[in-house]
Amino acid sequence: MILDPQGAVCGVSTAYLDKLRQGGYTWYLMRMFIRPKARKTIGLPALASRVTRKHLARVSDDTQNGAKGTAVINENPGLWKKGMHRHYVKAGWNFQGKRQDGQEIWICPFEGEWAAD
Repeated sequence: MILDPQGAVCGVSTAYLDKLRQGGYTWYLMRMFIRPKARKTIGLPALASRVTRKHLARVSDDTQNGAKGTAVINENPGLWKKGMHRHYVKAGWNFQGKRQDGQEIWICPFEGEWAAD
């Protein structure tokens, strides 16, 4: 859960283990929702993403589930812009292409893992 300064829930970040067709490796497929008003807090989505990824890396090490890292399938066309791509790359994400419906696939390997092509 993502809490605002008053302690109220303003967002959630969730993930589940699944395989991507590209390479067939297991990834944590991550989803995030942040209330529109809270999205204006500079850096909040990136911070929530980093915290979620660090937690999943720790859980993956503890359970030895074979996950290579985290992946997202961007459903929101607002995230498909070149400016957003720069933010993803800077945060360590690797663009993997688009699905048939145009949604983008990004992966972020755990430290020490390699990025699948």
